[in-house]
Amino acid sequence: MKHFLITGIVSLLCFTASAQMLLDTVWYDRNWKQSPRDSAFYYRLVYADTSGNIRFIVRDYYPGGSLQMEGFYRSIHPDVKDGKFVYYYPDGRKKLECTFNLNLVNGTLTEWYPNGALRLQVGYRNGKYHGPFLNLDTSGMPVLSANYRDGELHGKFISYYPDGRKVREDVYSNGILKKKHCFTREGRDTAWFPYLTLPEFPGGKNKFQEFVDEHLIYPTEALADKLQGSVELEVQVGKDGRLVHIRVIDSPRQDFAEEALRVLSASPPWKPGYKDGKPIEMTIHIPIKFRIK
Repeated sequence: MKHFLITGIVSLLCFTASAQMLLDTVWYDRNWKQSPRDSAFYYRLVYADTSGNIRFIVRDYYPGGSLQMEGFYRSIHPDVKDGKFVYYYPDGRKKLECTFNLNLVNGTLTEWYPNGALRLQVGYRNGKYHGPFLNLDTSGMPVLSANYRDGELHGKFISYYPDGRKVREDVYSNGILKKKHCFTREGRDTAWFPYLTLPEFPGGKNKFQEFVDEHLIYPTEALADKLQGSVELEVQVGKDGRLVHIRVIDSPRQDFAEEALRVLSASPPWKPGYKDGKPIEMTIHIPIKFRIK
């Protein structure tokens, strides 16, 4: 990206010929990292808004030239989103629409499935859930409806079976569960169970630490230099509890990263995560600490 931010304000004050002026073209790889043009997957056009507002208009494009995103920025590098943003599927259908105020979502965020059906509609205030939350499946049946206040559940929290019958109807007040009620598929009362349960190592956190302590081999060089640190890993826990797609998110040393990967890969299956009483695949982050005892 050329450094237009420094001269952007001066330049914008001089643009009077049209509502928009192209400033730059930026190329990105599949992971949205800036790349040379010949190895790029996406590309971005950056315009100056010359209608009187000091801001930038950004349009991202798929390889075939169809629009991927259009939105307004207060500045580029650092990126400050400020205004309406619309994201699109490759066929041109809307994928997501929302409004930012200085990088925080405000108002209603709406998301659609590739077939055009409504998927999600949720209110935001200052980047936090605020107001109604509605999630639908591809056929338009409700999956989840709730209400939030400043990021906390506040009001009814209802989840549904595929046929539209209620799984639960809980009531929250400022994030605190006040009433709870679950139902069978036939609509009869049943014992309450939590909406979401995170994966867990057999026996809990203490047993996991015992497993790590037993299997971790401190890297020789780090031990000699009395170096310590923590490795953060990301892992997907399958419905059967097995750990897959393990990768390092952050590590102070390569040998720490390699050893943390080896130890976690040797883990026995975990208790899987549950959503509305059903096991689901869930991605979690796990820290493994290297401490000299």
